[in-house]
Amino acid sequence: MTQHVPGHLHVEDLIAYLRLTGWTRGKKEHPSLIEFRGPHDLCVVVPTRNDFIDTPLRVAEAIRLLSQIEDQPPDAIIQSILHTDRDVIRQRILRPASSLQTLSLESASRIVQGLRNLIAYAACVEEDPKPYFPKATKMGRRYVEQCRFGHTFAGSFGFSIEVPVPTSGGLPGIEQVAPFERRVVERVARGFSIIKDGILGGNVESLVKQYEAGFNANMYEVMLSLAEPLEDMEYEFSVSWSPHWSVPSELKHTSPVRFGVKAQQYFETAAKELRKADESKEQTIRGKVIQLRSESGGGDDFDDDSDTSEGEDRTITVLWHDPTGRQLRIRVPLGVNDYRRACDAHRDGLQVAVSGRIEKMGKFWQLMRPHKFHELDQSSQDS
Repeated sequence: MTQHVPGHLHVEDLIAYLRLTGWTRGKKEHPSLIEFRGPHDLCVVVPTRNDFIDTPLRVAEAIRLLSQIEDQPPDAIIQSILHTDRDVIRQRILRPASSLQTLSLESASRIVQGLRNLIAYAACVEEDPKPYFPKATKMGRRYVEQCRFGHTFAGSFGFSIEVPVPTSGGLPGIEQVAPFERRVVERVARGFSIIKDGILGGNVESLVKQYEAGFNANMYEVMLSLAEPLEDMEYEFSVSWSPHWSVPSELKHTSPVRFGVKAQQYFETAAKELRKADESKEQTIRGKVIQLRSESGGGDDFDDDSDTSEGEDRTITVLWHDPTGRQLRIRVPLGVNDYRRACDAHRDGLQVAVSGRIEKMGKFWQLMRPHKFHELDQSSQDS
């Protein structure tokens, strides 16, 4: 009767994994054993059959060695061997004071949703590196549809997300570029590394500046949401890679990254700064004029018909719904002619449109360098 090794792993699976990860067959020949040589000239001896009495012991020894080399728990190594066609992102929850035996259903649900959102936004940023997205793009939603929730694993509380990657591609003789599926996981792993280095150096600015390679505002906000149900617990992230694609040198030997309460301050600050960077880009707002203010008019009135008052301050407030659905009151300073048109639009109940950069000025939002002011006719408002 065929014996199974840990995790129902067969020697054929182990041999295939060793070959895919660069281990080479040794020179020593034996009818029952195969010798493989790996990094640092380490040696793994694998039985040729599953039904030898010592097969489970020898495979278990090989797994322990691979666990030490790859800095992954044995369960993660077994899953990598069984599923070479996927990258895996793992989150492990730790409690410093006592062992964690259970987690509330609500907390577990929020963590799984958070991991889903992290992957979705990573795909969005990989497709189009922006400091902030109003909402996940179609690419993000399509990407998470192919991901799978993996098994929980031993050692505190663990969750895993499996990302299938193509097992072949490209043309022979031409250097292969990692597929999009792999590049998204690389972004996540690189983001963890950027956060770790930023916290160790006490430099939140590095998190902000490197959003094109790592996390943007949405991803840092997801990291905050992942921390909320864990209260004072620490949590750890790690990534294991499909051996079908090479891993960038800076990510190949990264260790699991652990975060605690201190990290949340970095996530929050980085998210705010990246949102500001996005909001400072020029955009066009549209909405109804809800307030008119002029130095000469005293409030909402406009009673200066001359063109000799260009130096006076005239400001309208436009009620604008941003792409996320937030309702913002945007102050817009205007010249005399545009201000007069704004008054007419206010009187007639028409919407207006104007372009500029939105900035937070104290408690208020203001459109900087406004231009291209115009009224919208009824058909434009209904569209």
